[in-house]
Amino acid sequence: TGVTCQTSSGSPTTGDVTDVINELRGGGGKCPQTNGEASDCTTLVTQGSAAISICGGTDKEDEGTEYEKLSQYATQIQKACLEDGRAGGMYTIGPDKRMEPCPNILRAFKSQCAPNAVIMLGRVYPAIRQMLGHIHSDTPTHASRLLTTVAGRSLLGFLLLYLLLIQACRLVFYRDPTSAFFDPSRAYHHGYSIQRQRQADQFIQAANSSIKNHPVILSQPTMCLGIATVERPGEQYVRPAFGSLMEGLVEDERKHIHTIVLIGHTDPQQHPIYHETWLETTSDKILTYDTSNTTQFNLLVKWEKEKDYRRKAIFDYTYLLETCIDSGAAWIAMIEDDTLAVKGWYPRAMAALDVADSKSTDWLYLRLFFTEKFFGWNSEFWPMYLLSSVTIVAAIAVLLLTLRRLRYNTLISNWTILTICFVYTPACILLYFMAGKLSMRPLPPGVHEMPNYGCCAQGMVFSSPAAARVVNKLKEKESGFVDMILEQWANQEKLTRFAVVPSLLQHIGGHSSKGEDFAPAQPMSVAETIFNFGFELYEQHGDHVVHPTANG
Repeated sequence: TGVTCQTSSGSPTTGDVTDVINELRGGGGKCPQTNGEASDCTTLVTQGSAAISICGGTDKEDEGTEYEKLSQYATQIQKACLEDGRAGGMYTIGPDKRMEPCPNILRAFKSQCAPNAVIMLGRVYPAIRQMLGHIHSDTPTHASRLLTTVAGRSLLGFLLLYLLLIQACRLVFYRDPTSAFFDPSRAYHHGYSIQRQRQADQFIQAANSSIKNHPVILSQPTMCLGIATVERPGEQYVRPAFGSLMEGLVEDERKHIHTIVLIGHTDPQQHPIYHETWLETTSDKILTYDTSNTTQFNLLVKWEKEKDYRRKAIFDYTYLLETCIDSGAAWIAMIEDDTLAVKGWYPRAMAALDVADSKSTDWLYLRLFFTEKFFGWNSEFWPMYLLSSVTIVAAIAVLLLTLRRLRYNTLISNWTILTICFVYTPACILLYFMAGKLSMRPLPPGVHEMPNYGCCAQGMVFSSPAAARVVNKLKEKESGFVDMILEQWANQEKLTRFAVVPSLLQHIGGHSSKGEDFAPAQPMSVAETIFNFGFELYEQHGDHVVHPTANG
């Protein structure tokens, strides 16, 4: 029995030894040695760099050595083994028990803790611990040790906060199609458009029961509004489309608009709306194909029979555009028949055209509709995103190093800098990108250049000269999709294209006029995903419609 000194440069400081003895002295009752595996040691207390363990034969739960006696043994080790401000060693209590104040890393190994009872005092060196071997069962787990350190608690706190932020992102960014948290089951909810469709339906119903004459328009209208329509399976979207464009217009606005509806069938009787009262009483011109031009008419019949939508769609767009040009209107709005217009669309569109004119003298169109799903973190810009991310990490590293040099030398360690720069900051940057570009960098309300990603052709306004150029270009192509032809041409000629934010139109078509377009294993058709999410955020207050991101 007695003290065996093992003091070295790796032993705990005498201050930590004093603290750990005082903690041990404060314990009441007996302390059993219950670990009979690996090191045969049970760690009793730890403080700073010091730890006290009892090793050797195991005790029953109601047996063991009194805490007071153990503290006395530890005090003897401290007095006998104190050297250069450090102390370490063991006190043999009996033939099968020992108390050892040696470094924490040693108490875990049988070779260092022979089968006697000992107190151990020691420092913890993680790297040495990994090299020497496994920690026995009575040693605190890595997780519990992590919780006892400032860095560990900070890491755990950050992890919990990060998980909360992810949940918050799921609640907030579900509507953003560019976000990792996008939820189609909730995002494609029709809010304002349901209200607007109800108003449009009421307008059509009132027009159907009215014997009112055609509205009076100016001999030279400000805008020609052209809508080409074909029969669709089920609901005829053209009714609410036209109704939403007309509902809410005051008399002075209506007289500046010349409306033309093209019935896109060689036999116009095929379209259910052809003889409906509202069409005759509210539209200014019902346009059908010219049967006197037999060559062209026979081609139309052929395209209809063969379902050659690409040729027929180009012809219909060109035919309607030319008719609008002939009206003498300064502006020509080409609207598809499966859209809804926000209440007050006309004064908003006219104000936007003035802005577009002030920004450019050679622009192609003003877009009244676009879908946001193509406005994400597009791959062509990833070098810029990567550079920005690296710059942020570097700036934070420089800031931390500067703060450490100026004032916080003891608080900002190398480990702290590494953790912040290579764990916390990258995680925050990742969450930023996951949140979605439209959420992090939303398009401000107003008129913006939109040379890319502005699908599709649901609503465009051209000046009369620009419309004439479009007619010539479409006649050159003869076949294709109007929006793709215009975009390719504008890119080649570097023509400016504008869009109104928020969108003034919503696409409501669930069935394409060109046939079914359901994607494999998708619950929605492609047509249904052509959607402007911002449009649904419009709110109506009496006769005034506002948007959360714009003032009226």
